[in-house]
Parts: sequence; C-alpha cells; structure tokens
Amino acid sequence: MKIGIITDIHEDAERLFKTMQELEKRNCNDVYCLGDISGFDERFYSYKYSRNLTYCLDIISSNCRAIIPGNHDLNHLKKLPHYNNVFFFPDNWYYLPFNKRKELSNGLIWLYEHDLPVKNISFFQEIIGDYKDNIIIENDGIRIMLSHSIFPDVSGFLTKKPVKINDYHHHLDVLKKENCQIGISGHLHPNGLLRIDYNKIHNPKYSEMEINPSQTMHYVSPCVADGIQDNGFTIIDTANLSIESIPLRTPRFHSYLS
Repeated sequence: MKIGIITDIHEDAERLFKTMQELEKRNCNDVYCLGDISGFDERFYSYKYSRNLTYCLDIISSNCRAIIPGNHDLNHLKKLPHYNNVFFFPDNWYYLPFNKRKELSNGLIWLYEHDLPVKNISFFQEIIGDYKDNIIIENDGIRIMLSHSIFPDVSGFLTKKPVKINDYHHHLDVLKKENCQIGISGHLHPNGLLRIDYNKIHNPKYSEMEINPSQTMHYVSPCVADGIQDNGFTIIDTANLSIESIPLRTPRFHSYLS
C-alpha cells in the first residue's frame, strides 16, 4: 500500500496543488496531512499573493484520510495541545494580553506574532474538528505513528527544536511502547527526509530508503511550502518496505491562485 504524507503547507496553495498532482501520478492509496496548513510568515515565505488557506483546506479535506493539526493551526484555532509536560498553559492562554503571554513563556513557547491572520476561522474549525495529536495506522504488518512533531512536544509548541540524538529518545520510546516500527512527523522543515534511530540522526536527503521492520525508526518529512528549506512530500510503500521523499522544485514567484 502506498501512503502519501504531506505536512507544513503554510497556506501555499500552488505547491499543495502540485503535490496532490504528483501523489496521484504515483498511485497513492491514502494521503495524510501532518499539520501546519496555516501559518504564513512574510519573513520566510515569498508567495504572499498566492497564499490561499481556504483552497488548501478544501483540497486537504477532500483528499486526506486524516488531518493532524500543527502548532500554527492550533494557535489560530485557539486550541491548546492535548499533550505537553514541558510548559504549563493557563486555560485562558489565548485571551491573555500578548505581553503577559510573552512574560509567561519566557522564550520557551512560540507566540506567532508574525503570522498573518486567518480569515475563515469557522471553516478551519469545521475541517479540524476534535483533533488528535497523533494517530497510528497499520498496513501490510507495518505500524506507523503519524504526528506533527515528536514527544514530549508532539504538537510543536516549543521554540527549542530537537537537534541531538537524545532529543529523540523519548519519541522512539513511545514508538516502541505502541509497537510501531516507524514514526513520521513534520514541523522541522528538513532539506529532504530526515531519518533517526536510537544511535544517530542521519543527514536528510531526497532518496528512496529501505524500511527495516525489526528496527525502530523515526522520519521527519520535508515541508510542502516553498520557503527557505527545500520542499517536498513523502511516500511510504508498506508492501515494498520503502519510504521516499520527493522534491517539488517548484518555481518561485509564480502565481495563478488569488
């Protein structure tokens, strides 16, 4: 079975359209979205005049079997993460003045002050609904955990990103506990498919890799959005025990959606 993984769209309607075309060409049976559909920041993205969240939500809701919201999505929807053992969020977090949230977060939590506002919140809420911060799927005997980021910050609210192998051990332990051979997340925008085992963080690359069912492995998929990092999407083939990220290499500053 072929499973398409898309993540970190950040309202980039053009690249999402291209991604769905490519997934269809490659005969994916199912597609899953790992979040950050929203979250446009002019400092990182150049497609200001083609950003179209409503279009992205339409495409994703029509083509994806499940959606796991990312930290930008939860922020715009004023939802707190289900799981977080690092930072205590007051129940009224989103209704506190910005300066108060900045004081309480002390640089630990993203505050999203540069995100451009979302217009159609009601439609966004309808698409996301009662969300899960991770889901487990099983095909051809392979159990896969899908999430936006990794435990203990599985929804991606912390400003500190995992950069050392020990940062991933908690998540790998969760995978083993849930009898999952592999996990897949987004959030980090790597330049290719990032592969992590208990001993090493392997350099990200765009190539096909073999899945070893006897080894616990986590993968971080590249972003769909055309930003600072190389963008792309991921396909898991559980029948052939392979995983591959495909680069989009889409031209910048081209716009046909308004």
